[in-house]
Amino acid sequence: MTVLSMLNADAFAPVVKTLNILLQDKFSKLSDTTKKQAVWLLKGMTKSGIANLDRAHIPFMRNLTGGENWKNIALLESYMEIFAENRSYFETPASVPIVQMAVLTFIQLIQYHSPLQFSVIKDKEMDFCLDLLRTRFVDLSLAGRELTRSLMAVCKMPKMKEFWNDLVNNPKNLPLTAGGLPQFLLSKSPRWLFAHRISTELEVKVNFMLSKVRAPVVNRYSDIFIKQYLSTPESELILPELIRFVIRAVHPSNEILGSDVLQRWNFILFLLQNCKTSQGLNNCMLALFYDWILFDGVENNIMNIEPATLLLMNVRGNSIRVLGKPLFVTLIDYLCKIALEFHPPTQVKTRKSVLDAIQYAVEKRVIPSFIPILEAVPEEARTALRKAFPEFFGEDPTAQRLVDRTNTNGANGNGKPLPPSPAPQKPSGDLDEFPMDTSSLSDPDEEVALPAKASVAKRRPKTPTLGKRSRSSEQPSLAQCVGMMAPSLQPLFVEMAEGTDDEKCQAMENFVMEVINEGQNYDMDDCELLARTLALTIKPIYDRFALPENLTDESFEDSVQSPLFILFRRVWEESEDSPQRHRALNLLAEMTECLPDIGFYLVYYVLFRKTKVIQDEDRDALADLEALCFAVRRKNQTTDEDAQTQYEEFVANCMDRCGRQDHRMVVHIAKFLYREAPRVTKDSPLFAHAVISHIDAWELRALWNLVLQRRLVMFSDKACANVVRETVKWETIEQTFFWKLFHAHELKTDSWIIELLKVVDFKKHPEAAIQVFESLKDTIPREEVFREVLRREPDDADDHTFSTLAMQWCINDSPANVAEMFAKIIAKLVQKKRQANKHSSPAKEELSLEHVLGHITAIQSFVAENDRSGGKKARDGGFTQMLYHASMQLALAKAKESASPSVREKFREVFSLVAEEEPEEEEDEVKPIATKKVKKSSSEEKTGKKRPAAGKSTSSRPGSSRLSSDEEDEPRLTRPKKHRNKSPPTVDTE
Repeated sequence: MTVLSMLNADAFAPVVKTLNILLQDKFSKLSDTTKKQAVWLLKGMTKSGIANLDRAHIPFMRNLTGGENWKNIALLESYMEIFAENRSYFETPASVPIVQMAVLTFIQLIQYHSPLQFSVIKDKEMDFCLDLLRTRFVDLSLAGRELTRSLMAVCKMPKMKEFWNDLVNNPKNLPLTAGGLPQFLLSKSPRWLFAHRISTELEVKVNFMLSKVRAPVVNRYSDIFIKQYLSTPESELILPELIRFVIRAVHPSNEILGSDVLQRWNFILFLLQNCKTSQGLNNCMLALFYDWILFDGVENNIMNIEPATLLLMNVRGNSIRVLGKPLFVTLIDYLCKIALEFHPPTQVKTRKSVLDAIQYAVEKRVIPSFIPILEAVPEEARTALRKAFPEFFGEDPTAQRLVDRTNTNGANGNGKPLPPSPAPQKPSGDLDEFPMDTSSLSDPDEEVALPAKASVAKRRPKTPTLGKRSRSSEQPSLAQCVGMMAPSLQPLFVEMAEGTDDEKCQAMENFVMEVINEGQNYDMDDCELLARTLALTIKPIYDRFALPENLTDESFEDSVQSPLFILFRRVWEESEDSPQRHRALNLLAEMTECLPDIGFYLVYYVLFRKTKVIQDEDRDALADLEALCFAVRRKNQTTDEDAQTQYEEFVANCMDRCGRQDHRMVVHIAKFLYREAPRVTKDSPLFAHAVISHIDAWELRALWNLVLQRRLVMFSDKACANVVRETVKWETIEQTFFWKLFHAHELKTDSWIIELLKVVDFKKHPEAAIQVFESLKDTIPREEVFREVLRREPDDADDHTFSTLAMQWCINDSPANVAEMFAKIIAKLVQKKRQANKHSSPAKEELSLEHVLGHITAIQSFVAENDRSGGKKARDGGFTQMLYHASMQLALAKAKESASPSVREKFREVFSLVAEEEPEEEEDEVKPIATKKVKKSSSEEKTGKKRPAAGKSTSSRPGSSRLSSDEEDEPRLTRPKKHRNKSPPTVDTE
């Protein structure tokens, strides 16, 4: 290393750069021996005082807690020796990040080595960390809050306890005397520190999950993630670091936040559900709320408090449990506890930080109001919440600004402090007397407010319009909508929201009787308001809709015993011209604005009616679905557009909604729709994609079996090309599933190959390219398909489509058949070119003669390359026989005759395959006996030299040196021998 340092002229910059790449991206693939060698190299470079080594040390340390590296005791000891032997190097300012990273990494390794069998290495790691903490305290204080959080996980261990006590109670014992722990907490950790707290491999996977994984496949990728990284007992220690990484280092764009990509709060929920111990759960919750309790209102990023806020909002009222307790209650209890006990001397400041964080989230519209979260807190948790945050209950002047914020439409909260949870009361007809739980009624995107009851005419604002009609951007919340209803309808909505399952169904029956049967008192404005109110009321029921685990007749019937299906039953039972049916359809069409899954639920209900549970053989299965589609089109004022296309899109959207709700229903619904609505499902790219994009291998097997049993027909010979053409835009796994189902149909047509060849780019669409090869490689296709393959660019170095297929045809079929197909196409192109010249007009032919000659040149190049590599003749795939076949020879001769001088010069290697003495070839056709005599008197027999075999002639090799005229023409006039004794095959020039 010393010698290298003397010879080095660039400060080892290339070495450091290469080492950085190796440790950053390839560390998990290195063997233990290679890792030791990396430590040895680091040690030598550190000893030599090479600059910028943080680019090697930090990537190395971030991977020590990943995989099985924490068990490699020798590796860890060797690395700690680097610090012990090179203290002067690490005391420089440039080495501060390395020291900070080392302390954080080895504090985490101490937790990994808690078991008794690792006690020796754990003691060494503690001594290592304590030495740096006491001697480099000022530098380490720059790591700030994250170092404090890491120390809290090990502060109760004997050796660490003394340092923690000095930090909290006796800061004078430490070099930094400006305030101890509070001063430590004032220092914000640099962002690079968050990005390096997990291994590189884990960082890549987390970024992929939060930017690419969409809702339909979240469970599949979550299972893979658990299996790879969270299946071992010690994996719980990485969960807090993952949460901190997601909160502080992963900030998605607005496009991702508004899409169905896995959101940060949902990923954190997934991590919390994988906690195995209460200690691990507490560490994760501290990581989650850490930015809340240290919120100071200055230079804060809303993205740091958004995940915890949305997590509280989305788990309220849900039955999600972690370690046997409701997660929502656990989070609220911990938030109250940490606000009071995190650091008792700064309790007032900590509480204020939490309140300011909540207010900041409300101001930035992360959530419309904090009221739904507070109202969802159960009675047993309210005592702790009142003790920690009396402001929430009106016992502090700041309560109003925390839990009530004026809406853009002027509606605010009830303006009163939250009362204790009231005892359940029996619903009455007066809305004001019934304590509605607005957390179950509220639309997540709307403000929550409970206006006093008033008449509809007096309270109703200007009715918003839907669809393409100009729609107001401000929509009333559910509580406001209920307040606008007639007094007779208000108790029905309350029962549908608060009652038991039977009470909800009975309330819907009464609603149908009053609104649908006696709907002459309700105009269009009433329909819009009724639809919004009803949709928001029953929406929580169908957010959790799923196929029964054990699908039997009884469970299937039970699954449709809910309010919405009662409305569907009325639509089903009424006659086609019934005004009640039209009124119900109009109501359902308006409800699609707030409940877009209605179409899928209607399909599910129709499937129920058409099964053996209730046989309705004479009823058109999907007449109601088509009528609903028309009602939606009428609402959106799109009736002038293509009805067939819109109905196809509507049915495909229903199928897509089915997959989003529960992928287990896809097979049942898809089979039903393919059978009952083939007009808009069979050969539909939209519908096929809606089915395939939501299935996994199990559903693929089920659909594949149905296709083989001829019980499911997804594609037909007539129009399957439309689907194939669109598949190139799909994801890889979707295309894989599609081709499995497509080939299971065993279609007789090959028209889809032509359509696919027209749109496929073999560089951008490798999945489709593979299917082209698989479908064409066994047998030479008909002329139209052959022509389409020839249209590929012959000079594309990355696209060897035709050469590869031609070789397969020569091997699997016959070189003669390939040559005859070539000759047939060349002859037609020559004839069309001559006709175009006679009429002085260019021929409108996509495939040109030069294009075909270009492909032959590519084949020649392959043969020449094969010869140069020393391969045997058999390795050229029969190309030599094809090139010297009589049909090909005659076709090339005609092409050469009609070609211009520039074309002859460009493709001279191709035309060198053809004999230049054309009259002698004509003589072969007329006088075959004379040919025999010519052979006997040939120069070969005169000289006694052996004639080169076909394909071995120098003149047939592209790029080979040209021979003299006499030497060159002689072998071409007599090759190959077996073709000279019979007339050339007739070439069809029609």
